[in-house]
Amino acid sequence: EVYQSDIPIIMVTAKVHERERISGLKMGADDYVTKPFSPEELVVRAETILRRANHHCQKIKMGNLTLKPRKREIWNGKTLLNLTASEFAILKELMHHSDQVLSREQLLYTLYPLNEKFIYERTIDVHVKHIREKIGDESLVSIQTVRGVGYRFVTENETE
Repeated sequence: EVYQSDIPIIMVTAKVHERERISGLKMGADDYVTKPFSPEELVVRAETILRRANHHCQKIKMGNLTLKPRKREIWNGKTLLNLTASEFAILKELMHHSDQVLSREQLLYTLYPLNEKFIYERTIDVHVKHIREKIGDESLVSIQTVRGVGYRFVTENETE
């Protein structure tokens, strides 16, 4: 399975065969540049990827929640949510992918991208439980459980 990351990746290589380029892109690279290339081309490709990646730094408002990634804040109306680093990372990932169901494994990868330690997938369930408690029942958003798969972030009008 290929994991998504906020870190843009450009593969620079001398390998020019189509199957190698395809393999690099399937592994998660955002772009693939083969030698020889001009430094100007590499700079323009990097600027393009960073422009697309910048959306993860933008403020997002969904329902009554406002995500301010650069400040590492999530507001529920006028109340700043007191989230742990793990809870913030999970909620941020769910909000960025609100139209998708994210598996526990994908959410674990958000917390531990290098798989540096063994963590049970059910750890995500505990974090989601705490996030739900902090968001509260009166919120216009929720984290929906998709049985046997994972979680999805939904706003009030999507749940009806």
